[in-house]
Amino acid sequence: MVALISLVAGLIPHEDSKPNKTTETTTGTPVTANPTEKNIPPAPQPNPTGSASPKPTLESLSPGVQRHEQVVIAWDHGIVLDSERADYPDWDYSENILHSDFGTLTDGTIYSPEYQLVPATPDKLDCQKPGFKNGMIEGKDVIEGMVLCVKSRDAGKYARVTVVHVDKPNKSTTFDILVWK
Repeated sequence: MVALISLVAGLIPHEDSKPNKTTETTTGTPVTANPTEKNIPPAPQPNPTGSASPKPTLESLSPGVQRHEQVVIAWDHGIVLDSERADYPDWDYSENILHSDFGTLTDGTIYSPEYQLVPATPDKLDCQKPGFKNGMIEGKDVIEGMVLCVKSRDAGKYARVTVVHVDKPNKSTTFDILVWK
């Protein structure tokens, strides 16, 4: 199991991850040469750490923002929005979705004990308005660009969650998550 997690996390190189032969185009851009593919970049794989991109430094965050990152969540996993970066750089990523503030089920359904759909990119005051629901948004209804306000269980922090990409073949969803202090 540890080897599988390390493999998925990219800690142990896998045979399939060895770089293919590259060539340079006239613009100097490397292009992967693979006779079975037509230079189509591979889809990003779910990352068990829950992070899809480098985390910003604390200095790069706007005042009043605790965390702002894009996070890939493999289906049937969740995160804790209250988690501090220093203590939980992986957002306390877990397979135990019922103890999470936000996550996805096995079919891409979004689960959150306290959420509300919002029509536009909200600020913290917008997210503090009443109207939160407890439950789920079915996977078939989850679309890229969908925006939610989510409230954490423990500290009651508010977050703006935007669906960036739904990757059905790899059973993961990428979210842009901003948590206010």
